[in-house]
Amino acid sequence: MASRIVVNWSTASQRCPSATWWHYGLERTHLPPNIPSITPGSTATGFGLGVSVTMNVPALRRLNSVGSYGWSGAATTTFSVDPEERLTYVILAQLMPNDTALMQRVETLIYQAIID
Repeated sequence: MASRIVVNWSTASQRCPSATWWHYGLERTHLPPNIPSITPGSTATGFGLGVSVTMNVPALRRLNSVGSYGWSGAATTTFSVDPEERLTYVILAQLMPNDTALMQRVETLIYQAIID
């Protein structure tokens, strides 16, 4: 049975032009200084108000920006907001087990589509 991948991406201003207040506080970590990351042994991600926050792009090995935030779930699902690129996207692949390689490929395609 073939699976279908649903990807929805847009700029934040297209989705909700007045939503700049919404991400205030989400794009920075709220971890105490003695806990450097939500990933043990890494400084790549912090924890915002209910979301993971990118703190170190090279350590994370993704294309997003410092301050990007989002969350991944089961069944190859994720959402991400990149305030620097003014980009939001949702991936709902519905594949078990979680296919992180697929999500990384789709994320790469999304970031490659950005025209400066």
